[in-house]
Amino acid sequence: MNRTMPPTQADFQKVLNDIFRESEERGDSFVDVKAGDLHSRVGGYPGPNNRMPVCCTVMYNNMQDGDTVLSKPRGGKGASLVIRYSLPRSKRERDQNDNPARDKGILKNITKENTLIVISCTYSKVWARSHQTPCYVPAQEAYTGSTFQWLEKNKQKVKNFPWIILSAKYGFIEPEHPIHNYDVTFNQPKTGPISVESLKNQVLYQRRLFGEKERKLCHFKYVLVKGGDKYLDRCLKAFPSTVVVRELTDELWSTIVTKLDP
Repeated sequence: MNRTMPPTQADFQKVLNDIFRESEERGDSFVDVKAGDLHSRVGGYPGPNNRMPVCCTVMYNNMQDGDTVLSKPRGGKGASLVIRYSLPRSKRERDQNDNPARDKGILKNITKENTLIVISCTYSKVWARSHQTPCYVPAQEAYTGSTFQWLEKNKQKVKNFPWIILSAKYGFIEPEHPIHNYDVTFNQPKTGPISVESLKNQVLYQRRLFGEKERKLCHFKYVLVKGGDKYLDRCLKAFPSTVVVRELTDELWSTIVTKLDP
């Protein structure tokens, strides 16, 4: 594809989404994407308008549990970057999410006080952007992937709710909790992710400060999870059956915001 203007992040995302869809339609269980090939398909590479760092950033930001970096160039960003993405990319439907009566109950009874928002950690972190980043950084400033991009867009609304981060290494942590760079995933046991039993103990026994009030996580009525399937699964297992755990889709979020902040 010939281009007169440098490609944007949105251009790379659109073509990457096309690659995912084409691979899913073929019935593939994964797809390997090479940065040079992706940029060539978008256009502007090779050439003076190439934006390879932007291309690689989009690829990293799309990583979820189960995805693997097969080849990383020196410095992390370059045409030889290859990432294997697991398929399908769309989140699987949950029985409880398909229950209209439960949906109606959530929207009828939900309040800012009885609802906890859980944001998943991401593979992409601030250390990839600068080698001068301090060793420890508050979690809310450390993650840079898709869930935190969503959070940045919706932070004025989200801050009105109690919210917390689910890290594959640390478990449930406050946004201010300091973390260092790590590569731990629920999908690979050998990386040492936090266990379901530890998550259950955090939910049942630890008290967290939300605003000026300390609360146990199990005392919330609704838990809305923004993240991939593995994070939703962990929350479903960690919270007691008295708590309604639900995937926070864009549609549900829009409905909740309209109801509570008309």
